Amino acid sequence: MEKNRYLNWYKLAVELADDPALVPPKSDDRILADQISQEGWLMFGMTKNDALTTDMPNIFIKYANDNFDNFHIGVVFNTIGSVRRIQHVLEGYELQQKERLLQFMQTIRGWKTIIKRKTKKANFAQTPVFVEVKTYSSEQLRDQEKIIELFNIVKEIEQDGKAKAKLPKGDLDHVSQEFPTINIIEKLIPATEVDFSNAFREAFEILRICRKVKTAAEYLKERKQKTDVRKCMTKTCNYRYPIWAYSKDYRGYCKGCGEKLDYGVMSLEKRDELQKDSRFIAA
Repeated sequence: MEKNRYLNWYKLAVELADDPALVPPKSDDRILADQISQEGWLMFGMTKNDALTTDMPNIFIKYANDNFDNFHIGVVFNTIGSVRRIQHVLEGYELQQKERLLQFMQTIRGWKTIIKRKTKKANFAQTPVFVEVKTYSSEQLRDQEKIIELFNIVKEIEQDGKAKAKLPKGDLDHVSQEFPTINIIEKLIPATEVDFSNAFREAFEILRICRKVKTAAEYLKERKQKTDVRKCMTKTCNYRYPIWAYSKDYRGYCKGCGEKLDYGVMSLEKRDELQKDSRFIAA
């Protein structure tokens, strides 16, 4: 049975990852129940149930033919939420993570980045059909123009899917669900322990990097977290200054009106704006 052929690959991945949080040891029954996706992939980094709603990527392998002598391996962003996550980093909102990701991708060879259209024609429960839309060599992602092109394609697929879902169910073009997925890396390898071990180590490093990336929503939420500040209580003034602009034993005075400053809170985003303000009182 094809699924049973995945058991040894999962057990080898447990040893290679050495990370029980992402690739925990499991019995054969639990591997088959938890880690084989609806599409027939062996998944690493989450269970098949988590993969339905997560905004995180996962590693997959899938046999390429009935001879079981080759399989595809890659890191996939398989939901709209996860696509938003990789979009956030590649479009430059997290430059440090973007550079770390792209620099590592320059050190590995033979991988491709693939955009696919994921379609469920009849209903949400059916096994989806994947169609490749665009393929890049991983090296091409160093080119910002290619990244822009990539996410323009992603946007078109998403818009097309929404339009098709609104069509009457009797229409030939109607779909229950259609959206883009991104295999940030994928390649075909021989089904040998050496080839799998080399490819899995590279894919697992990509997975680690990508799991640290924030979505745009997470980024904005973080920026709106509150921090202690000192503020002027005069209603006609109300200047605010970060609390770390003063020593603990000195409350400070407002540069705007001369009144003493009191304690308050503000968002990190607002705090950073104040640092650029000419009224900001430096420590």
